[in-house]
Amino acid sequence: MKFRFDVAALKAAVRTAGALMIGNAFVAVLLLGNHDWFGV
Repeated sequence: MKFRFDVAALKAAVRTAGALMIGNAFVAVLLLGNHDWFGV
């Protein structure tokens, strides 16, 4: 069985992963508040 590289699927996967990472970063800021964690 030969593996076929699907460029469209790869682009969709990267786009989805990036959106999830960005979304999680914004949700963390909203949930935890804008607190200076390193300046404590």
